[in-house]
Amino acid sequence: MKLAWLNLEHDGWTSDGRLGGNFDRWYDTYEYLAAEHPDIDILFRQEMTHSGDGGQYLLGEAERITGLRGFIAAATNRDSPNPPGVAFNPDRFRFAGQYQVTSGWQHPPCVVKVALREVENVTLQLVSFHLAYNDPPSRAKEARALAGWTNPQRPVIAAGDRNSYGDTEQVDMSGCRDPAHVQHRTTDGSTPDREPHRILSNGGFTALLQHAHTLGIDEAAAGTASMYERVQARQGPPRQVDERYASGTIHRSIRGARVIRLPTTDHALCIVESDDEAFAEELDNHSQAV
Repeated sequence: MKLAWLNLEHDGWTSDGRLGGNFDRWYDTYEYLAAEHPDIDILFRQEMTHSGDGGQYLLGEAERITGLRGFIAAATNRDSPNPPGVAFNPDRFRFAGQYQVTSGWQHPPCVVKVALREVENVTLQLVSFHLAYNDPPSRAKEARALAGWTNPQRPVIAAGDRNSYGDTEQVDMSGCRDPAHVQHRTTDGSTPDREPHRILSNGGFTALLQHAHTLGIDEAAAGTASMYERVQARQGPPRQVDERYASGTIHRSIRGARVIRLPTTDHALCIVESDDEAFAEELDNHSQAV
């Protein structure tokens, strides 16, 4: 089972500065995914800014290129219309519903319910999230909402851009030359914001890249954002702000993890791989928990 997540900034749109532009980065990214990772089973996307335009043309193009069935959240924030989305392999999963969340979030998440075809009686909620980029209290509120969606009988996998940090990465903001970024990413102007991770970890989720690192997979600790040198000059080195969380014991099925730098976006492509049999077993165990 191969699960991936990626924040493709501005949905790969590049402006020409004259009210025009192109989606070359979008096509380059999706053609790369199809060529190098054709076995992805679930893809969580963030910043699907233009995928709902023109009768969801780009969403359809993504399905054509990758073969994954795609869904997109409602873009309710006029100041930052960057909805998250989810796509899955229809040969491995059966669609069981989509929940539209339209309030209480800076970027409402994409929530899709699927059933693994090998374990038809168990449904799994897939949540693609993009926590508030500029306000720690808002991120904490959104993380609490995420934590509230899991219970012992309902497996959840949530992946996305948390715009904050885990509890193991060393983050020094003193060298950051972007004062607005410091305010966005700290709780008091200097202390890195780790509250969303704490809330999710205490709420029944396991951070999968962080867990993979404990298994001896060194690459799983790599930074996932601020990959462009021009961004690093203002905000410091790459940090791991993109993460995937799984409820219950789903994390026990992990066998591999990769963080892949792409030339088309400021965020890395993150991938975790699980043993198929173990993944199905943990889902089934989750659904029977008390």
